[in-house]
Amino acid sequence: MKVSLAVWLYGSEARGDASPSSDVDVLLVGEGLVPREVSQRYRGRRISVSRYGWEEMRGMAEYGSLFLHHLRTEAKVLYESPDTAGRLRAILNGLPRYQRAQRDVRAFRQSLLDISAELPEPPDLEFELATLAALIRRIGILGSYLLGRPRFDRIGPVTEIVEAWKLPGVLSSEFGALYRHRVVADGVDSVPTPPNAGVLTLWIERAGSMLDRLETQTDESLKLVHH
Repeated sequence: MKVSLAVWLYGSEARGDASPSSDVDVLLVGEGLVPREVSQRYRGRRISVSRYGWEEMRGMAEYGSLFLHHLRTEAKVLYESPDTAGRLRAILNGLPRYQRAQRDVRAFRQSLLDISAELPEPPDLEFELATLAALIRRIGILGSYLLGRPRFDRIGPVTEIVEAWKLPGVLSSEFGALYRHRVVADGVDSVPTPPNAGVLTLWIERAGSMLDRLETQTDESLKLVHH
């Protein structure tokens, strides 16, 4: 049976900053399984597979999906069946500007409200810290993209916006410690950082300030597009 499949590598392995415990992030577009040669290449590593259909990819491309911008920035081809060769690259090369930034800002604010609602004694502090870390990274990813300096690694997006927006340097220097909660939650690291409710309160306040600046950046970017 003919299989229409594109298999690409992205994430830390594609960027070259993977640790021995990092997942190997693999994108499958189309039908079929991870080819044997790909599985053999990363034998002994945990492969994290994201699967999409071609129609789904084209739908995401219509609004300039940030995930697709992520792929265009760093992803590498591992395998493409003859009938799909070059198809995904063509989709990525034709990406428009991301069109859902304002919606994301609203969603980020709601997520921050949800986390804040668990104070002062969250029933699952570790979960809230991990969720907040992921949220702040997403703020960094969107912010760095709007600045024209897209970053998609773990810490880099936050460092990028802190420098560009002239925010206190402590936000970037201490974010790595917060993000360890996300890494542990994802199963990438098994050595947890003791959870601390004071840290959660502090980073909720910091995230609010970063969101305010992101909203301003979003409005400024939209004005530039419309002019």
